[in-house]
Amino acid sequence: METTPLQIYKKAYDLQYRENNPEKARILYRELLRDYADSDASLYASIQLSKIQSQTPSKGPIDFEKDDAPKRRSSTGWVVVILLILNLLLSAALIVGFTLHVRSVTDRNENISRLIVSVGKLAAGRDEKALEILTELKIALKKDIAPYVISADIYCKHHDYLRARREYEAYDRLYPGNIEVRRGVKTVNKAEDRYMKETRRIQAQQDSIARAVLKKEPEKEPEPEPVRRPIIRRDDISYF
Repeated sequence: METTPLQIYKKAYDLQYRENNPEKARILYRELLRDYADSDASLYASIQLSKIQSQTPSKGPIDFEKDDAPKRRSSTGWVVVILLILNLLLSAALIVGFTLHVRSVTDRNENISRLIVSVGKLAAGRDEKALEILTELKIALKKDIAPYVISADIYCKHHDYLRARREYEAYDRLYPGNIEVRRGVKTVNKAEDRYMKETRRIQAQQDSIARAVLKKEPEKEPEPEPVRRPIIRRDDISYF
C-alpha cells in the first residue's frame, strides 16, 4: 500500500506508462493533488494529468475536484517557478562575477607586463618613453605605488629631486597612509644630499686649481742666443 506522495506518484506513473491504464493513474494523480498538494509529487502529478487530458478523446474537460487543492497546487507551482528564476539569476550573477574577475586578472597581468616594459625602456636610456607608460599605469594600476617609485627613480637619475618627491606626494594624496611613501622620500633626500655633497667637493676642487693657476708666476721665455757674424766677409779675402 502506497503511503507517501512519491510512492503514490510512482504507482500512478507505472499505471500510465507501463500498464497503459491512464484512468487508474488519473485517480491516483487526483489523490495526490487532493491530499498532498504541497508536495513536489503533486506538481509532477498535475503535469501528468495534463498529458492524460491531451491524449484522451474529447469528451468534455476533465472535471478536477472543486476544492482547495487546485489553489494550493497553483501556489506550489509559482513557488517552484520563482525558485527556478532565482537560481537562474544566481547562476547568471556567478557567471558575470567570474567573467569580471577573469577580465580583471587579465587586465592586471597586461598592466604588469607594461610595467616591465617601462623598466626595459629605462634600462635602454629611453626615459621619456618610460615616463609616458608609467603615467598611464598610474591610472590603470590603482593603489599600486610601483609606477610612482619608478618615475621618482627616473627623476633622481636626472638629479631632479623636487619632481621625484612630488611623485610620492601625489601618491600620498590619492592613497594616504602608505609607509612606502615616507621611505621613498627619505631615499630621494639622501640621494640629493650625496649629489650636493659631491657637487660641492668638485666645485671646491676646481676653485683650488683655479687659485693655484692664478698665483703661479708666468715663466720667462729664454733669451735668444746672439747671432755670430764674421768680421770680414769671405768674399773680400784675396788669396795669393
